[in-house]
Amino acid sequence: MNSKQPDYTLDFVLPIGPTGPTGPQGLQGPTGPSSIEALTYTEYRDTSTSADITISKNTILPNTLNIFTITSESITIHVSGFYEFTFCGLLKENNTNYQANITLTTDDQNPFMIVELPQNLKTMYFSQSKIGNFNTPQTITAHFNKVTDSDASTENIYLIIKKLSINV
Repeated sequence: MNSKQPDYTLDFVLPIGPTGPTGPQGLQGPTGPSSIEALTYTEYRDTSTSADITISKNTILPNTLNIFTITSESITIHVSGFYEFTFCGLLKENNTNYQANITLTTDDQNPFMIVELPQNLKTMYFSQSKIGNFNTPQTITAHFNKVTDSDASTENIYLIIKKLSINV
């Protein structure tokens, strides 16, 4: 044993008793800085034609609010505020000499989001998110663009728009 660094061995067990009663619950804290007020989930038809892409299915939650209106080719946002857009799907082209893109447009920002298939790729899965602040009603459209000789197409295109509740 070294006098500067003594070694000790403790040889006992601490008894463990039963768990005591649960104490009182505290007050509920404030709501976080943001939450979702409403959302729309939109599915588009597959296409190989340059045009506005047709909406095939959609869901609005909660469906009791009049924040969104959906037609066969557009989504209208009726309430001012912050919105998060998530746009995803597949762009493909068998010939890498052509380019194709999908443009998401709004009334205020034309285009709002663009997804481009680079010339050196035949297939591109994509997902993009963006937040927009709109003070007036907006109509959102998805448009597929390609050159005439191209065999480019879209598949499994989805758009989710969330109305954010921002507490400052």
